[in-house]
Order: sequence, then C-alpha cells, then structure tokens
Amino acid sequence: MFLKILMDLIEWIKSHLRLTIEILLIGALFISGWLYNKKSGELNKIKEESSGLANNLRQQIILKNNQLEILTRENGKVTYRNVYVPPEGYVVIKKEDQEALVKRYQELLKNLQTAGEEEKTAIKKELERLTKLINNPDQLVVKDKGFTFKPGMGVDWANHGTKLRLDFKWAYFKRYSALFGGSENGIGLGVSRHLDDVLWFHPNNLELLGAYNFFNFTSSAKTVVVGLRTNF
Repeated sequence: MFLKILMDLIEWIKSHLRLTIEILLIGALFISGWLYNKKSGELNKIKEESSGLANNLRQQIILKNNQLEILTRENGKVTYRNVYVPPEGYVVIKKEDQEALVKRYQELLKNLQTAGEEEKTAIKKELERLTKLINNPDQLVVKDKGFTFKPGMGVDWANHGTKLRLDFKWAYFKRYSALFGGSENGIGLGVSRHLDDVLWFHPNNLELLGAYNFFNFTSSAKTVVVGLRTNF
C-alpha cells in the first residue's frame, strides 16, 4: 500500500516537475519566513524586557499588526507577553471597582477575627483573591475563537486549473478558520490559516486555504482544492 502510494507520487512528480518545484519553493518561502519571524519575536522579547517600563507604570499594552504586546512589572521584574488577536476577534479590558474591592477586603479582615477555623480558611482564600484584584484591577480578555460571518474572495487550484472563488468564514480559532464556498472547481467546506507569522511583511488579511468540494460543476468526482483568500 505504502509502496504504491510512493510510486504514484514519484510518477506525479515526474509528470508535474515544474509544479513540484513551485510548490517546494513556496514551502521554503513559508518555512524561512516563519523561522525569521520567530527569531525576530524572540529578539523583540529580550529587547522589551531589558528596556523595562517607566517607573510610574505597572503595565503597558500595545496593539499592532494583530499582536497584543503586554509589558508587566511583577515583583520588580518586567515580563513581556505577545498574544495574537485574529482580525475576526477583539480585545476587552475590564476594570474592577477599586473602592468596592478595598471596602470588601476591610470587611473580611474584621470578620476574620471572630470567625471559626473553617470559616477562616474560606475568608483567607477570598482575601488572597481580593489582594490580586486590588493589585491588578484590569482584566484583559482576548476573544480569539467563536462563530462569525466574513465573506471573502480569492483563488483556488484543482483539476480544472486556477479559478476565482467566493466564500464565507463561519468559525475561527486563533489563526485557523472554517469556510464554505467555492469556484468553478466546485463548492464545499474548507479550512484556512492566516499567514501573518510566516511571511516577512506580516499580511493581516491573507490566508492559505484547503477545501473539499462535495459539489463539482464539471464532474461527479469529488475534488480537493488549495488556494489563497482574503476577507472583504
């Protein structure tokens, strides 16, 4: 079985030599771009942590190129964190009521003096939680997965060549998405991935896609397609 697949692959490569070379070159481009961006991210982390924060700041948040860069001072040490925010998602910053937190903390301290042993344990846990909220009242929530409706267009390639396609995105998880749509090559379901971390120029709205067409306009054969797309 494996030997037959290997022989078929070799025969396909021989008959599609130019296409094979193009695929290998594109693959090399993606891999080298990903390695470059990874190394660049590591160097940026070292730079940001070494440069630190202004003395009057506890945290600094920067959003650029769909990347959330978070610098935080914890116990005198500055840490750097990078979080990907997909174009389909969003960021929410929630701020606790500092005055209400302090008031609740003081009430629990008073109750602690007269509480029984079992109740003291519960109060201490709540005091620990409140202490964290008082010291860090801001909650950063990144919406990086869920359902959506994003029409898009692009090109796909299959047995009938390269064709213009229309589709829509209906779900996403970080850089990955689920699609429905097609072209003259057929209509079906697919998946896509944002390419911002594998290309040097960090395209925010360019995606690589693969799809399985369960409806074909010119043949009853089912077709697998690959291509590129972007959201409208």
